[in-house]
Amino acid sequence: MLNPLLTLLESSTEFTGLRDKVTAGEGTVEVTSIDAGISYAIAGLWSTLDVPVVVVTPAADTARRLTDQLYTWVGDDAEVYQFSELEILPYERISPDSQAVNARIRALDALHNRRPGESPLIVTSIAAASQMVTPAAAFANATHLLSVGDVIAMDTLVDRWVAMGYEMKAAVEAPGSASRRGGILDVYPPSL
Repeated sequence: MLNPLLTLLESSTEFTGLRDKVTAGEGTVEVTSIDAGISYAIAGLWSTLDVPVVVVTPAADTARRLTDQLYTWVGDDAEVYQFSELEILPYERISPDSQAVNARIRALDALHNRRPGESPLIVTSIAAASQMVTPAAAFANATHLLSVGDVIAMDTLVDRWVAMGYEMKAAVEAPGSASRRGGILDVYPPSL
């Protein structure tokens, strides 16, 4: 993480003015910068604000590039998520790319299950942001937490996972898959 450079940004009067406008909620805030400066400014804003930040780009390739640049500024372990676009038409009879679906689920999970002190940075394109998502109430109902020592009804849990869209497989190797072997449940949640 390049924290010293982000700290340097915070000493800039232009940046503090921008941050104050964003914090005050003064509507649209326009920023003109060279391409390399955009990721630097977004990383600086996100690191100083304790709120989720959603950045919408004009195209999917721009969102991917910006996401990569942001990791340079905030580090690989930062809560930066790309809300990917599903590259299918709404009523096509093909399944969307599983990696794009899992990226969308991780971003929604970061927004929905936000813990104190954690504010996700979501990067998306206009096309991805305009695609339908699961309603918030349905997403909340499909989310659950299992802890060590919990007593569960295995059949009920497996049925719930299948209803949520998990694929039951012999071996769990990809997000969104689960397996049951006797009294052992193995699951790979898409939010990891």
